[in-house]
This record gives sequence, structure tokens and C-alpha cells, in this order.
Amino acid sequence: MRIGVRITNERVVGVSVTDAGIREECCEKTAPGAAFDTALDAVLAGLSAGAADRLAVSITFDVSGLFAEEGDRDVTAVRIAPRPPMDDAHLFSGESVAKRLANVVHVSGGHANSGDALVAFDERGLRRELERLPAGGRYVVTSVGAAVNPAHELEAGRILLEHADPASVVYSHSFHNTSFSIRERTGVLNASYLAHAGAIATALATVVSQRVPGARLFVMTNDGGATPLAGLSLKPVHSLYAGAAAEFVGVAALAGLDDGRMVIRRDGDNRFGEVVSGAPTVVARSRDDSGELLATRTVHLAPLADSAIGDWMGEPLEVCVGAGGAVEIGGAGGAELSAPNLGALGAACSQLVEWFESPVLINSPAEKDQALANAEAKVRARLVSYGARPSQVRILDSRVVGTSYQDANVVTVRVRGVGGPTPSLALAGVAR
Repeated sequence: MRIGVRITNERVVGVSVTDAGIREECCEKTAPGAAFDTALDAVLAGLSAGAADRLAVSITFDVSGLFAEEGDRDVTAVRIAPRPPMDDAHLFSGESVAKRLANVVHVSGGHANSGDALVAFDERGLRRELERLPAGGRYVVTSVGAAVNPAHELEAGRILLEHADPASVVYSHSFHNTSFSIRERTGVLNASYLAHAGAIATALATVVSQRVPGARLFVMTNDGGATPLAGLSLKPVHSLYAGAAAEFVGVAALAGLDDGRMVIRRDGDNRFGEVVSGAPTVVARSRDDSGELLATRTVHLAPLADSAIGDWMGEPLEVCVGAGGAVEIGGAGGAELSAPNLGALGAACSQLVEWFESPVLINSPAEKDQALANAEAKVRARLVSYGARPSQVRILDSRVVGTSYQDANVVTVRVRGVGGPTPSLALAGVAR
């Protein structure tokens, strides 16, 4: 049995799905200012009744509604570059970073796109800067060229862990992008939510261990997939915008759409999206509330005017979502289904997802094929370790992408894999 749970500050909604289709829905309101633990326990008690004789229960959470707008503001940015910024204009890294930073530390270092060091890493300079900073801070380390060679970021992190007694250290190279500012911005946003995300993950695991022991726990991600709950404590930025993704997966599952394009109409707002092999198409970068780019993949839901709907879409499936939860498949006048909470349904029907994206040096077609094969093997192994059956693991995207103007042989290997039944198969028992 698969359970999807959407949690906000106002309520907890859960949906359970079995081979026969949607089993039931349960909703509990959260008392103002109170934690969600009690409401979640009541929802799980209702949904898991009679599940003791089943082999496995998986629970996927959408917690995007629990994150505050801004998060913590005590982040220190460690910027590693051959030279400090020339002026304040070059120092500014965006509004979302500025309002979360407490300190900025500049250190000499960095690498070229070939992976060679531009200048030596200034360890002594970093140690001197740490003497003026209080212990227990949250640090984000970003280095020029770290997407290719993260050695200086890792060395800075080692010094921070040894001498700064940090609450956390986030390495920007773990967020793939060739832009220094985008990687840093993503790292700062991630660091500002770490404490809150860790508390959420702990509370979820505690409640589930008491109510549904042995259940496998996952969290929705911005790309419409799911990853083990432990990932929420490490990279909450990848779940900040999962709400829209969960609803899109829920609509696609209810419509039985595994491949094709879809126009979703709701309260006068039209959104266009696409599903390939049961997974939503995504964009490699998203925008935060300030409109600035982040290195996190999100479901591509484009605003769409009626005049833009044309033959180039290949007659997309139209879905109308009513305020009361009714879903009309095929547009107004089409088949009408009484849908549960679409976000919780999408969480229940979501597939496990794993990405591999890393720069590599390739000198021949054989090396390219080998790099892709190695990346695909890693993605498959990770998905199986998450709990997916090997027979249900699929590679949706496997390619090399140009990375550098300076060196044509430095490319990025990108692989996307999913595991588990497609959303429509998860709801195979629903009459459409």
C-alpha cells in the first residue's frame, strides 16, 4: 500500500492507494500554532487500518507548505576566488542571498574549467577570518571552478569543521550549475532551512515509527519524484517547491496519462505541462520568491493563454480542476471524477527519482559511452537501494552536455532515472 500525505500549517491530508485504486482519504486540521504530530498520527491511524497483513507500506510526504518564507538569517558565505570582488556591484550576489547572510569571507583559491588550480588555496587567510566569527554558525562554501574540481571547497570545509565548531557546512558544488552565484544562492537558501527541515524529518519519522512501524518513508521533490526522507535533512531546497509538482503528478495519475501533454485549467489559470514515461518534464533551474535562479530542478508548468493552444501541442489532454475537488478529464463536459486532495494523491503515486550530473573530461566516443554507462549504473544502484525493484528502474534521460567554452572536452554527464510503477499504473483500479 502506498500512502501520500500533504502537510501544511493548517491541516494534514492523507490518501492511500492500493492495486485496486484509491482506498480512502483522511483529513485532520492542525490547531493554530500547534505541531502537526497529533494530526498526522490521526491521519495515519485511519489510513493504515488493516494494513498490518501487507508486505510493505510506503509513505511519501509533501511538506513544502511547512517552510517559512525566509528561513534563518545567520548564514556565513565563504567565497573562494583568485581575487576579491572589485566593487560592491560585484560583491552583491542577489536579494535572496543578501537578506540571509550574516557574514561574507573572501579567500584566495579556485580552479579553471580544466580542473587545474588558478591560485593556491589560502588556508591561513581563512583561519584568520574565522577568529573574528562566533562559533556555531552556518556556513556555505563556494569556490570558482568547484563544479569541475571541488578540492578547495572541501579543504575549506575541513578547516571550518576543525576550527569553527559550525552548526552546518554546505558545499555549493553539490548543486550542479556552472554559475558561481547560482550555486551559492542555492547553498545559502538550503542552509537557511536546514534546522527547520531536520526538525520536520525527525517529527515525521517519530510519528510513523509509532503508528506504522517498518514503513518506508519518502519526501516529494521539486521535480515531481520522491527521495528517501533522510534527504530532506540534507537538501531541503529540493523540496521547497514540491507542492505544485505533487498536484501535477496527482492530476496525471487520475487522468491515466503516462506520455503526453496536458493543459490544466483551474480558477481561470491555465498551465501547460508534459509527462514522459510517467515522469513530468522538468527545467534544470527554478526561480525563488525574488525571481532569482536556483540550481534545483522543478516540474515545467508554463502559464498558457487559450490563444497559445495549437496544433504544435499535438492535441493536449485538457483537465479542469474544480474548487470542490471535482476533476473533469477531457475539459468541461468530459468524464468527471471526484478526486481526493491532488497533492496527497500525487505524493502517493510518485515514482522514486535519482539524478547524476557531473562534469567529466572526455577525449573520445568510447570514453563518452563509458562515462554514460558508469553514471547509469550509479543511478540504477541508488534507486534499488531506495527500495525500487530492479525491474521497475528506468533511465529516462542519459546524455552529455557542453559545459565550457575554454575546453571542448569538458562536458557534463546527465542521467535521470526513476523507479516504481508509473502514476497511472498506481491507480490502475480507478474507473476513468
